[in-house]
Amino acid sequence: MPVQRKFMQRLISRLLQHYWRRSRGLCLCVRALVIDETSHVLLVRRSGGDGGGGGDHANWSLPGGDVCKGETVAGALARHLERDAGIAIAKPPRLLGVLAMFADRRSNHVALLVVHHRGRSTKDSQSSTARRSGGGARAWQFFAMDDLPQDICASAGARIAEYLADEPPPPEWQQPNGPAPDA
Repeated sequence: MPVQRKFMQRLISRLLQHYWRRSRGLCLCVRALVIDETSHVLLVRRSGGDGGGGGDHANWSLPGGDVCKGETVAGALARHLERDAGIAIAKPPRLLGVLAMFADRRSNHVALLVVHHRGRSTKDSQSSTARRSGGGARAWQFFAMDDLPQDICASAGARIAEYLADEPPPPEWQQPNGPAPDA
């Protein structure tokens, strides 16, 4: 009996947390332009979850994810980069902007940072760990910024184009042709 009660308490707690987060909560996410010494940018393919914007997980997107309670933006970014691609942050990232995301009546904000990466990753680019655990990226790769993959998320492509043009990001995280976030 105690096991069933504990299970029900946990289930009800998670359902209520999900409800409050969707109906009233503010969610803070972090995304990064990780640029290596050859000016290539890191992109990831998600293995599950909402991908920080409800996008298509088959597409390449910028690495990052949710900032957890009690965690700093830099700490969350370090956690996501290590989990997604085995990359450790050596120098403090630079904040490009904080963009609003108002999809599905949620109030989310994305902190967009630039990380200059030198060195090697501790993970294989086709990560089986992420596939087993259901979190993180199922694959990652550095791409030349002038030769991005065809299946890149529109908003990730827009953030890279803004960076290359030395333009600030817009106030809202949106695709060039609409408000739906996907990176």
